[in-house]
Amino acid sequence: MIESSMAANLRSQIELLEAACHRVLRGPEDACSLTALALALEAFHLPVTGDDPAIVRGLSNVAVARAAIVRERIESAGPALHQSIQTLCAALADLHGILDSLSSQ
Repeated sequence: MIESSMAANLRSQIELLEAACHRVLRGPEDACSLTALALALEAFHLPVTGDDPAIVRGLSNVAVARAAIVRERIESAGPALHQSIQTLCAALADLHGILDSLSSQ
């Protein structure tokens, strides 16, 4: 079982990054939203430990990897940024859902 304070911290990190991603998806030409996403990605850290459930660790690893891809695409103005952001949002939603499920147990 994941500690409630740890779960709250994870949720907060996820929600901040989700909000930044959705702003860019709504207005991909908005430089301010893209800058805000870059800053959110820079601050993104999921403090999971070996004691956390395997599903949380696994989904956290996926979210961190997806965030790294988005960060690289922003920095290099790489192709498929929109798709990478959508993929990151899906990974964050999965992790958020698992945290909610574990909290209700």
